[in-house]
Amino acid sequence: MKGMHAISESTIVDEDGDEVLVLAVPIMKDEGAVGVIYGTFTKETLNSILESITFSEDSFNLLFNQDGKILAKAASEGFDNRAEVLSDVIPSPKMPQKGEVLPFYYTDSGKEFIAVMLPIGIHDWYFTNITLESNITDHTAKIMLYVILVIGVVLILFTMVLVYTVSLTRSNDRIVAVNERFRVINEQVQNIVFSYNYQTKTMHVDGNASRMVADAKNTYTREEAAKFVELIHSEDEHIRQEIYELPTSQQRSIQGEIRLRNLDGNYYWYRLTATVTRDEKGAPLQVLGSVVDVDEQRNTEIKLREQAKTDALTGILNKGAFPEKVEELIAESPACLALFIIDLDNFKSVNDKLGHAMGDKVLKDIADKLIDILGDKEFAGRIGGDEFAAVATCEVGEKEKIKAVAGEICERMQAVYTVSKVEVPVSVSVGVAVYPAGGSDYDTLYRNADKALYKVKRSGKNQYAFYNR
Repeated sequence: MKGMHAISESTIVDEDGDEVLVLAVPIMKDEGAVGVIYGTFTKETLNSILESITFSEDSFNLLFNQDGKILAKAASEGFDNRAEVLSDVIPSPKMPQKGEVLPFYYTDSGKEFIAVMLPIGIHDWYFTNITLESNITDHTAKIMLYVILVIGVVLILFTMVLVYTVSLTRSNDRIVAVNERFRVINEQVQNIVFSYNYQTKTMHVDGNASRMVADAKNTYTREEAAKFVELIHSEDEHIRQEIYELPTSQQRSIQGEIRLRNLDGNYYWYRLTATVTRDEKGAPLQVLGSVVDVDEQRNTEIKLREQAKTDALTGILNKGAFPEKVEELIAESPACLALFIIDLDNFKSVNDKLGHAMGDKVLKDIADKLIDILGDKEFAGRIGGDEFAAVATCEVGEKEKIKAVAGEICERMQAVYTVSKVEVPVSVSVGVAVYPAGGSDYDTLYRNADKALYKVKRSGKNQYAFYNR
């Protein structure tokens, strides 16, 4: 090819052994060619075209280039089909100059022939019709019409080829544009598409990896690719292990949500999908996959789950979430834990005399004080309108510690609330049940702590009592 020509200047032999002309379209990107889309049409196809426009039974047509190589031919019975160059047909032919229409007379086997050569406007190709000179006198007008027809047919043929070429070029432009949009979108949404080749031990990455590694690029060595896997959070170790075992395991693909450490030192949620391809013997060829940023979506889900577990007024665990968390703690087989059931004394008077707004403030104050009293691994919940619960951890035989917590709860919750000089004192009553003696599950612990609370209520309130069998 030369420059942007879409048709090869000469025939070539393809992989099937056929002589063909090549139709090719360059794939352009950034003003440079990055590939070629091509197709072929055979010499027999060109021969058929020339045969369809043969002037007479004893004439024949040739298509040849500036070097005299015959590209196509439509011959009569007297023509030697083995001819490969123009000199095999016309003795000592005179080649026309560029753009010249050349009539050429010659004698072969005692007969006079005339060959009319004319350019067709594609590369340096020429069309010639060869016929007996005796036919010319009788068919002059017919020949002129025939020559015009031939030129027209050839030009129409190659015009169609060029239109097809332009269509392919435009299609290629659209493909390049779509690929560019895909790349930009991937970078904007922090998505990564990757492939790891087990033969070359290299990983190719498309998308924005600059949030994870400082030297982001498209191709990584095996050692560099391993650094991406090491970014996985330790709590997602099972996913990391599956990635390393993927080429040797029976598993074809893996997927899941993982946390990856970014350059800022924080972990973000991503959805990983990876599939291994194998050859006919089952040996791994490559892994194809994607890493999609789902951090915002995952954090929203976590927030919604937390909201579903949280009491809207006080911000501590609600009636549904508190028992679940106690059961989770029991499942860890602690040596000892204490469940406190806390009931507000005189809360109805707060609402009746001071109003519900002040009642809400009292409930918030109780929750805040409980959080302040409890340790890091301990927690509280609002399990009723004016009823709270708390869990404190302990070691076997640390009943004095539990008493201290219960006493602090009673002491800290005592307060007087005032609205318009109207005062209402507030205190709490506390029932305590200790695991495992007071119950091995939440329901039993709650039931027994509530029995202890009932004793407190009967004996004057504003104090605590332990459940005893």
